[in-house]
Amino acid sequence: MNTLTACMEKIQKGSDTEKAVYMTWLFHLVGDIHQPLHCVAMFSEQYPDGDQGGNLVAIRVGNGTAKLHAFWDGLLGNGTTAGDIGKEVEKIEAVLKEKAKTIDPVLEDHKTFESWAREGAELAQKYVYLDGDLKLGRSAGRNTAP
Repeated sequence: MNTLTACMEKIQKGSDTEKAVYMTWLFHLVGDIHQPLHCVAMFSEQYPDGDQGGNLVAIRVGNGTAKLHAFWDGLLGNGTTAGDIGKEVEKIEAVLKEKAKTIDPVLEDHKTFESWAREGAELAQKYVYLDGDLKLGRSAGRNTAP
């Protein structure tokens, strides 16, 4: 039984305290499973033990660098206030309404934890690791993208 399923079981059958704890844990894990680099690792000659979901890879962003994982985690924003989060939710809701005919069938096909993880892995391969074309090099012991 995976952790997400265990959370669901505790929420359905646990004590009030267990329900509160496991509901919070479920929200966290559902957020994680929807971040592409939380479900994958890249294995290569350069990373024979994996890149820890992008945590070992630094990329160029503007004039600086960022960890690949942190970059992707921050794409929906880094705000922590209710107002910041509310603004991002409004943007997402607007896209869902505007593109409902395209999005609704996709959402229908993705209602399980497994389908979310599979989708995240596919997105990571295609958009994060660029189907294997993400260029990585070494510079002073740090991994950077050219």
